[in-house]
Amino acid sequence: MIVLTFLAALVSGICASMGLGGGSILILFLTFFLGVDRIVAGGVNLLFFIPVALVSVFMNLKNKSYKIKEVLPYALSGMIFSIPGIWLAIYLKSDMVSTIFGIALLLMGIREGISVIRNKS
Repeated sequence: MIVLTFLAALVSGICASMGLGGGSILILFLTFFLGVDRIVAGGVNLLFFIPVALVSVFMNLKNKSYKIKEVLPYALSGMIFSIPGIWLAIYLKSDMVSTIFGIALLLMGIREGISVIRNKS
């Protein structure tokens, strides 16, 4: 199980650093394979995300992948809206949070699928 956990963390970190939803992979692994409560898995994901985000931001700034002025509004709004998100996660039951998360993943998957189909046409 340790090897599987390491591989899940590796894939999650790589995907997260590329902006491909590594946190979703980590949360799914923790909840489905290790039986971790959804709220706890979300907390682990946040702790996991901090170093990945810092390294990613540093590398992208170093490579001049984006300009700070372009990214700053998104970063600030993410920080501001994380506060009500934390409040909701604390006061909603774990099953409700899991359902909301599952619906969000499903909608993102549908959107991505439609995008792929449109780009092939």
